[in-house]
Amino acid sequence: MRKAIALVLSLLLLLPHTAAFAANDEQFADSLYQLGVFYGTENGYELSRALTRAEGVAMLVRMLGAEDEAAQLSDTSTPFTNVPDWAAGSIAYAYENGLVAGIGDNQFGSNQSMTAQMYTVLMLRALGYTEADGDFTYAQALSFAESLGLLDEAIVSDITSGTFTRGDAVELTYYTLRFPVQDSSTLLVEQLRSDGQLDATAVDTFLQTELSRETEESGSSTEQQELTLSEIAAKKESVVLLQGETADGSAQGSGVILSADGLIVTNYHVIDGLQNMTVTFDDGTVYSGTVYVEDFSEELDLALLTIDATGLTPATIGDSDTLAVGDTVVAIGSPYGLQNTVSDGIVSSIRENELQITAAISSGSSGGALFNAQGELVGITYAGITSGQNLGFAIPINLLSTLSDRSHQTLSDFYAENSAVDAPTGLTLAGTAGSTFYLQWDAVENADYYLVYYRTDSDASYTLCTSFGFPYQFSHAEPYSAVLNGQRGLTYEFVVTAVHDGVESPYSQPLQASL
Repeated sequence: MRKAIALVLSLLLLLPHTAAFAANDEQFADSLYQLGVFYGTENGYELSRALTRAEGVAMLVRMLGAEDEAAQLSDTSTPFTNVPDWAAGSIAYAYENGLVAGIGDNQFGSNQSMTAQMYTVLMLRALGYTEADGDFTYAQALSFAESLGLLDEAIVSDITSGTFTRGDAVELTYYTLRFPVQDSSTLLVEQLRSDGQLDATAVDTFLQTELSRETEESGSSTEQQELTLSEIAAKKESVVLLQGETADGSAQGSGVILSADGLIVTNYHVIDGLQNMTVTFDDGTVYSGTVYVEDFSEELDLALLTIDATGLTPATIGDSDTLAVGDTVVAIGSPYGLQNTVSDGIVSSIRENELQITAAISSGSSGGALFNAQGELVGITYAGITSGQNLGFAIPINLLSTLSDRSHQTLSDFYAENSAVDAPTGLTLAGTAGSTFYLQWDAVENADYYLVYYRTDSDASYTLCTSFGFPYQFSHAEPYSAVLNGQRGLTYEFVVTAVHDGVESPYSQPLQASL
C-alpha cells in the first residue's frame, strides 16, 4: 500500500561513473524521461543532434524541477531580444537565478550550439559551485569537474572530441543528478526530492533502477569482507530510541535510520497507539519535532517515518535473500530503554516473512536493526519469546520493497485516523429482573472496551456509569455485556460508546427501557 522504499536500497551506494559506461545515450535518456527531466521533441529524443543554448537551459531548468516556476516567468523581461517563445520562461528563470548569461549585445544565442564546456558550467552551478565564489573559472570548468570526480578523462575526451550533442547533455545530466551537491553527501537528485522539486516516487524509482542496472553491468559481485563484532557494533549510530505517550501511559521502541535526510524504519506496532514521539540518537541528542508517517504495513509490522533532520548516518542496506541458516547476525536495539544494546547470534531458521535468530531480543528491541557479518542491515527485529531460550525474530529487510503509496501524515493525524473506532450498533435490552437491566450490543472491531451512559430526563445530559468514581469499562460478552441497577417507575435512556487506544467513538443509537 505504500511506495517510498526504492530509495532506501540505493541512497548510499553511489557507484563510480565508470560503472555506467556500458549504458548508451538512449538508456540515459529513458532514465531521465522516467524522472521527468528529459522529454525529447516531436521527432523523438534526437540524441545525435547538436544541443542548442536554449535547449540546454530548458534541460537545466527541468532538471532542477523548476519548470512550473519558469512557465510563470514567460512574460518576464530579460536583456535578451532573440529568445523563442517556448524557451522564454526557462531562460528568464535561469537568468534571474544567475545560472546563465548572454553572448553580448542583448543576444542570448538561443539557436547557437552549446559546447561541452558551457553545459558543464551549468551542471556545476546546479551542484552549488559558482565562479563568483571562486570555485572555478569558465575556462577551467571541465578540469574542475574532473577534479571533483563528476567527470573523468575518458568522458571529457568523448564530449569534447566533436559536436556536443543532445545525447552528450543527457549523459552529463545523468551524472550530475547522481553527484553530491557542494559540501554535502546528499546527491543532487535526493536534494531535489527533499525540496519537492522532483516527484519523490520518480526519484525513488530512478535510484533503484539505475543502481540495479549499474550493478548488473559492472558485474559487481565481489564478496564483502566480514567485519569484527566491534566494527558491526559501531553501526549503532544508525539506530535510534523512539519514545512517546499513549492513551494509557507511555511506550518505547527502536528504529533504524535509512537516509541522511530523516527516513527511519521501525515496526508498525511501535507507532500504533503513540500520540507523539521523540527520537533519541546514539550520541544522546533528542529530536522532538514533527514526526511523519510515510508508509506502513500492519500485516508485515513495518512502518516508515520521516523527521525534519539532515546529516544523519544511515545504515547500509543488505540483501536478506542471501542469508542462510547459521549465518552470523548482530542485533542492536533498546530493550527496556537500555539504548543501543548489542547482542550477537546466528540465523537459526528462515521462515515465510520471518527470520528466527539466536541474538537476544527483549521488550523495547522492536524496530531495531539486524546486521549481517558485513555490517549491512538485513532485518528489523520485532519479537522475542522470553519463556524460551535464544528465540528472537526479525523481519527480512527485502520486505521493505513491498510497501507502496506514500501517505506523509503527521504522527498525531495517523494516531487520530487509526485509533478512530465506530459507534456500537444493535443496542438492545437483553432482559430485566427486579431492578436490573441487562444490555447487549454488537461487538465493535478493535474496541478495547465500552462505556455506558444513561439519563432519565430527555433534556438532561447523559451520565457515565462509574465504579468507585472511575469509568466502568465493559467488555463484550454473551448473552449480555452490561448489568445495570435502576429505579422502578423510571424510564431510562441508554447509549454505549466503544474505546480504542484511548479514543472514544460517538454514541450508539439510544435505547429506552423501563423497569
